[in-house]
Order: sequence, then structure tokens, then C-alpha cells
Amino acid sequence: MDRTWKSVCKYLLLFFFCFFILVFTYSIITSDAIWNYGFSYAIARGEVPYVDFNMVVPPFSPIFYLIPFLFSNSYLVYLLFQSVLFVILFYFLEKLFTNKIYLLLLFFMIPFPVGNVMLIYPGYNFLLLLLFVLILYCEKKKVPDFWVGILLGVCIFTKQSVGIFLLLPSFYYLFQDKKRFFKRCLGIGLVCLFFLGYFLVSGNLWEFFNHCFLGLIDFSNSNRGDIISNIYFWLWLIPVGCLIYFLIKKNHKLFTAYLLCFSTIALPIFDHYHTNLFLFVFLFFIISRIPWKSKWFMPWCFLMSVLFYLLSMGVVQHFRIPHIAHFNNFEIFKMSDIREEEIYSLNRYLKPYDSNSIIFLTGDAYFFKIINDMDVNSYDLLNYGNHGYHGTEKILRKLKKEKNKIIILNSSEYKSLDSTGQLNMKVIQYVLDYYNLERRVGDYEIYQKVS
Repeated sequence: MDRTWKSVCKYLLLFFFCFFILVFTYSIITSDAIWNYGFSYAIARGEVPYVDFNMVVPPFSPIFYLIPFLFSNSYLVYLLFQSVLFVILFYFLEKLFTNKIYLLLLFFMIPFPVGNVMLIYPGYNFLLLLLFVLILYCEKKKVPDFWVGILLGVCIFTKQSVGIFLLLPSFYYLFQDKKRFFKRCLGIGLVCLFFLGYFLVSGNLWEFFNHCFLGLIDFSNSNRGDIISNIYFWLWLIPVGCLIYFLIKKNHKLFTAYLLCFSTIALPIFDHYHTNLFLFVFLFFIISRIPWKSKWFMPWCFLMSVLFYLLSMGVVQHFRIPHIAHFNNFEIFKMSDIREEEIYSLNRYLKPYDSNSIIFLTGDAYFFKIINDMDVNSYDLLNYGNHGYHGTEKILRKLKKEKNKIIILNSSEYKSLDSTGQLNMKVIQYVLDYYNLERRVGDYEIYQKVS
């Protein structure tokens, strides 16, 4: 077979591998995937980030993910676009590390049966990973420093807490070369000027700073747990120690420094998702040191990944979890049939109400807003640290001023919330204390204010 056709077949396989995983594995409506989709959905409807709705990341990712909205609001189109990005990611990874990189496909299947497939869902963390790989590629190929600066600047406006750290290798290793250093700073500066213009035109400069920088204080304080007993902290710390050792003792300092800076993606939560994002990148370091090569890496790794995936789906099917549901904007969505009926029942109950009189204080608020073509607002992502500095007090003040509203809670969320949960229980408790329970629809509770 011609080499070109082999490449086409390989990337088509990767595309469909990603798409089927996204559609049939990770369809949990309280996930970051729906929130990230919702950010782009809101901007596509003309809403202004940080003013009309809240988020704690810079705007590049939701703006970039507007591309599929040019064709359709469908979540399936959104996932098709994400599958293209997945192929692009592996295209550049293969350029960096040869076909050994396909060993990483197996990482998505571990631990069994759920695996790390959530690492490839669309959003700012995946986009940051793609940008990070592009930076590594540009450094290896000696791409002009101006363009590397552009990528570094975009990283800052994709996830500020990591993007700022990714500047450090350039500042440290290139500072003595004034010409190269200036060109990188020029690229970074142009990106900053572009987004400054965007904030000034949108009128949300202060709210951006409040949510994405001052709000990190509340976010860190609210998501601080017992680090020593957290297994994910140790899974993070061991490879970080390894990178520090190689940074001091060995060559490839720039590459190692970049990997070390990317480790900040796990801070401050140290949970399964964020820690494994770093471990995925740390595997670049290990794979780069594997001496042997084989043309069979890709087909065998792909085949084993597909088999693991099918087997995991068989295990999940055994416990009768999956059911394919159909909603507006979510044409194929995986959930239990009981959950589907619960959603339809709540929608029927809320149909007589004006959309502006309904407040969702649930983890799946974005899902309900999107399937009903409603605008999202600052109540719909009610996580600690997601409303700027002293955000809880701000939301409570706003809620106290509301009149003639009904409030939706999900009892299965707030009653089972553990110490690591992010749902803002102070706001939930205010509703429980000062509102009357009017009706239950499955796990959902409808409240109205005490007159």
C-alpha cells in the first residue's frame, strides 16, 4: 500500500477511535465536557464571558471551540471537531517521538474498565495539551522564536495557571540571547494586546481579572484537602522529582524544563483527571528514552486499545448502565433510562414557567439550559471559587434579591456530597433554610421562597 494511503488510514482510525470513545464512553452530564461546550454555546448566543456567565479560565478555549458552532450547535459536531484535534495531536506527537507514541493509546485504557478516556474530552485542558505539544515540536524544529512566543501567549489565555509557568524555560535559557528573547516576548506581547483589545471591547476586563486571578484565591482555599493522604499527590510528586533530577544532571534541559512546568496542571486539586493529564505528558519523557523501534507499534497498540475498549464496554453493559437518549442539541447521549425519564419529567413540569423565573443550582444546569435553548448565567456553574474573589458572598447577595423565582436542586448531589466535592454548599444551604419545598421530580426538588 502506498505510504500516503497508509497515513490516511492511520489517521482515520485515530479519528473514529476518538469519536466513538467520546460519544459512547464519556457522556456524563455533570462533566467538565458539558461545561466547556456550554461556554462556547453561550458565546455563540452573544453572551459575554465573566459578565453573563462565569468561568475561571481565559477565553481562548471557548472562542476557539466556536469553530464547530459555525456549522451546527449539535454536540455531535462538537465531538467531531474534537476528534480532528485528537488526530492533529498524534500527528505532531509522532513527529516528535516516532511511532513509539502510539503506546500512549494504551494509557487511555488504564485503569480498567473506565480508563483515562476523559483526558481526550474537549475543553481548555485538552487544548492546552495540544498547544504544549506544538511548542515542543517548534523547539525541536527551531521554528522562529516569534511564533513560539505566539504559542506561549496563547497558552496563557488558555489556562493562565499553567501558561505563566510555561514561560519560565524561555526566560531562563534564552535571556542571555537578547535577540531571540526579544522575539519571543514580541510574540507573547502581541497575543496579550489582542486579548486586551477583546476585553476592552467586551467590557469585561475587570471581571476577567476577578474570575481568573483573584478568584484563584477562593478556588485554592475551597479545594484544599489533606495532601499527604492523597494518592494522586504522590503520583504527581514522584515523576516531578524524577524530572528535577534529570533537569539538574542530564541533557535535554529545555525539554525537561517544559515537562516540569506542565506539572502545574495538577495544582491545586490533585485529583484523578488533572494528575493523569500530567502523567500523560510525563510519558513523553519515558517514551523519548525507549531505544527500540518497530513498524508494528501503531497497529498493535491500536488493536490492543480497541480490544480493551470493547471489553470495558462489555463490563459496563453487564451492570446495565448504558442507554442511548436523545435530546435537543444532544442527539446521541448515554445515560440510564431512569435518568432520561427524570429529565423529561422535570422539563414537562417546568414548561409553563418563564425561563427567566427558573434558577438551577445543580451540577447539570448547563445541560438543562442547552437542551431547552436557554441562556446560561452565573448560577449554572455553582462550584466553589468559580465566581471571583469572595464569590460565595456575591452569589448569596444576588440570590437574596431574587423575587418570584423557583429554584431547582438535586437531592442526590447535595446529600451525597463529600469533602472533595466542589458544589457550593453554602448557597445550597441558604435555599434549604429560606425556601419552601414545593415538589419533587425524581431526585430534583423545586423550591419557592417563603412569603
